Amino acid sequence: MEWLIEPGWRIWPAAALVGAGYWLWWRAFRRWRARERHTGSNLEWMLAFRKTLLGAGVAGVGIAWMGQWPLLFWAALVIGFEETLESSIAVAALKQERELEARSGSSPGARG
Repeated sequence: MEWLIEPGWRIWPAAALVGAGYWLWWRAFRRWRARERHTGSNLEWMLAFRKTLLGAGVAGVGIAWMGQWPLLFWAALVIGFEETLESSIAVAALKQERELEARSGSSPGARG
């Protein structure tokens, strides 16, 4: 593993990870801002939130690799993965809710 951590060339792939993470974060931010002007749904918000978490995790791994901070590396990897998984479960539930509402023809929150 020394060949992966020690060499000076690690700066370039680590910088690429940071750039990719910030790019994901920026896309999520733009998506959230575009939906903010409309009556946004929880699904749209959660999709942007998931992409934000993924971008933060990827950028965190890149920053940790660049600075050789093992604690930050593992924290970014574990937290980024866990939060992305958790928000993916929420997205799946919200998609299922949207499909059920579409089939039943009722509006959200409308109870008889």
